[in-house]
Amino acid sequence: MKIRFEGTTRVMKKTVFTVLAASMLMLSSPTEHHSSAAAASFKDVPSSHWAKTAIDQAVSKGYFKGYADGTFKPSASVTRAEFAVLLDRVSTNQADGTSASFSDVSGNWSESSVKSASAKGFITSADYANGFKPSTPITRKEMAKWMSSGLAAESDNYKQALSDTADTVVPVAEYFKKTMSKSDLPYVSVVIGTGLMGGYADGTFGPAKTTTRAEAAVILMRLADVQSKKADSFSDLNELREVGTTGTNLNLLTPYKINKDDFKNVQGKKMKFKNASGSMSLNYYIVVDARDWQNKKSIYAPVFLANDEKFPTEDSVIEFTKIKLYILQ
Repeated sequence: MKIRFEGTTRVMKKTVFTVLAASMLMLSSPTEHHSSAAAASFKDVPSSHWAKTAIDQAVSKGYFKGYADGTFKPSASVTRAEFAVLLDRVSTNQADGTSASFSDVSGNWSESSVKSASAKGFITSADYANGFKPSTPITRKEMAKWMSSGLAAESDNYKQALSDTADTVVPVAEYFKKTMSKSDLPYVSVVIGTGLMGGYADGTFGPAKTTTRAEAAVILMRLADVQSKKADSFSDLNELREVGTTGTNLNLLTPYKINKDDFKNVQGKKMKFKNASGSMSLNYYIVVDARDWQNKKSIYAPVFLANDEKFPTEDSVIEFTKIKLYILQ
């Protein structure tokens, strides 16, 4: 009989060092229509609304418009067509790519923007072989892919970031539950690593969830900022890239240095026990700097450490090793 155990172990070590990189995972949530109204006069966006600042900014920039009745409809869902229009407006990309042509978008109010957004690298026609379905509410997974693809289309730095995160550990519940497709990992990594999108309070990313106009306003204002920066200027994304390419974030969060292939040489390989009773393989080695418990360093801190956990020292490095243990009987 063969028993396989897969899990994560945690070890606490005492050490003192200078933090070289890190930042906390931004937990947040994640379109458009016509007519105009001053953001401040939207009768359904009171001053107390959580997204009022972003809505005001997005409207003043011309990304969003209100409705003829003076409303913004912040809780309304965003469709694929609307998000294509929004990306086309906010993006500084050059339309150098091939423009996708969808038969079900021909004559639609969003046709020119859908074509432009695809030419700018946001939309891949192969993803919609059965039609674009412009009135379908866009999912968070789609939004992540569109924005990441658009960034990569304009910047080799972001293109490399997508490549580097193909095998990373994504700090969302769906990754650990194995309910997220491997092909989605790079796109989710880029939007989380840059702060474009984040997880929910329960640790999930919600790839199948849709997005409201208020949430989209927040994301668009972030995109306007992110597209002007290089991928390697984001410490969270650098950490995800490091784990993806080396299997560990040790170099970034501690003074200990290893060569790029040091951990890769043992990653995923079965190591037999001396008594021949079984074997073990190491998948990833992740470190969280917990010296300052109120400001734990590492994008993985919210995943592995709850705020109410208590440890006896200020000088702590918490180590996590994802292992597979095989016991043969």
